[in-house]
Amino acid sequence: MDIYYTDSFVFPLLEEGNIRLAPNEEIAAMKFEVIANGGRKKDFWDIHELLDVFTLEQMLDFYEQRNPYGATREELLERCVDFSLAEDDLTPNCYKDKVWELIKLDIEEQVQNLTGDED
Repeated sequence: MDIYYTDSFVFPLLEEGNIRLAPNEEIAAMKFEVIANGGRKKDFWDIHELLDVFTLEQMLDFYEQRNPYGATREELLERCVDFSLAEDDLTPNCYKDKVWELIKLDIEEQVQNLTGDED
């Protein structure tokens, strides 16, 4: 969790008392920004969790709103299924009993559904 973040937010902040929080849309866009540059295991883990709230297509739209000059949609979809840099990362402590291998399969399935690729 970042307590201090210097970049501007694209989506409206949430306020809980005196605490300002990034909305899930912003977090999804940030996670895809990291995945566009290689990705860490925890970022794929978070994307998988956000699939309970948003579709993959919605999250790609959030990324494009936040990063209009960033990776293309096609590049992002390719990187969504490239887990090579994340494989050696520490596995996050998960209290939902999620398994890394199943997270990868779910994300691959989401990408296949969006692209129509069967590869």
